[in-house]
Amino acid sequence: MIYDLQTGPLLFFRIVFGLGVLGLIPGFLTVQAVFPGDKVNTLEKIALGIFLSVLISITIGVVLGIGPLFQASNNIILLTGYVILVDVAASYRRYSFVKKSR
Repeated sequence: MIYDLQTGPLLFFRIVFGLGVLGLIPGFLTVQAVFPGDKVNTLEKIALGIFLSVLISITIGVVLGIGPLFQASNNIILLTGYVILVDVAASYRRYSFVKKSR
């Protein structure tokens, strides 16, 4: 059985997953890359992550809006690329921090 994600019962999960991806992950990974240690507590990281996610999403939209490239697919591609790059940077910084603290 195929469900309609626009009006079906899975719309709630689509909204929650979309808000999580756009509203938390890019900023939280950016915070992890900037603060690799445990000096910033979890609540501060989440608050900074939400703020930075909104800021990053708006910035990517503005950059795409400069030219004729403002489409949803281009926005998703750039945001995914940003998340992958920041994830690699955050992982490297965390690994270096843990290795240095031994």
